[in-house]
Amino acid sequence: MPSTPPRTTYTLPRPHTDKAKREMERFLVRRSAHLEALQSIALTILIWGPDPTSNSAVATKRLQIQDELLAEGHNALLSEQIAPPEHHDGITLGTDELSQARAAHLIFSLIEDAPGALAETVLYGGRPEIAHKLRVMAPVRYQAGFAAHSVLMNLAKGYNAIYWYQHEDIVACNLLGQAMACAQARREMYAAFPQDLEQDLEQDRESCG
Repeated sequence: MPSTPPRTTYTLPRPHTDKAKREMERFLVRRSAHLEALQSIALTILIWGPDPTSNSAVATKRLQIQDELLAEGHNALLSEQIAPPEHHDGITLGTDELSQARAAHLIFSLIEDAPGALAETVLYGGRPEIAHKLRVMAPVRYQAGFAAHSVLMNLAKGYNAIYWYQHEDIVACNLLGQAMACAQARREMYAAFPQDLEQDLEQDRESCG
């Protein structure tokens, strides 16, 4: 049985003056405030996938990913939960879904046994404005299909945006782990460059007139 690695301990140096002590306290408080501000950033995250009312393992995982993202303070949405647009009679479902994708910060697409999610990924994944925010999760058995040799290949090569998994990865919560790690990374990027988040919002306001 492998031994447990020793736990790293950290000891701050003892301040030699009262001013140094106060400055250390200030540093720790401000560091904590910055990290709290980072964690307060809420991203809109779409989660495409199989029918959430089905009993499939991936459908259950889709709901779990949403629950965890909501718990982390994000605006995590399933397409099925979004009402049709008001005052826009005649808008097709495809146009509405593209509008949702444009308005989101991040999109997870779980395409296993989900023809709708696969269609959305194929239709919109080749658009640069969408591709950079899209993360696709697909079983390795899909590697022989047409999509894997078209848009998924471009997403994999151009954005490293494909996570190929085995069924055991679903049970082991590796899909959930991938989603949470990706969302946290995007949150930290926006925290480092908050003007980009504001720019996204400003572009949305301009597109809405």
